[in-house]
Amino acid sequence: MLSPPAVPFLATFLEEIAMIEDDMPDVISERMINFQKKHAIGELLVKLQAYVPMKCQSKFFDTCQTF
Repeated sequence: MLSPPAVPFLATFLEEIAMIEDDMPDVISERMINFQKKHAIGELLVKLQAYVPMKCQSKFFDTCQTF
């Protein structure tokens, strides 16, 4: 479990997705989808979703809110 506040470095995730897209073909043969590629992208998305439910506990100051 990640401890808040955790902010992912998106460049790393985008680089890994781009690498998977470039290195692995979409289809294995004429009519076969490369499920290994789809699975690798899915694993990255699951890792990225771990950051979504976190909420940062920030304190708001009354002077800033009225400004």
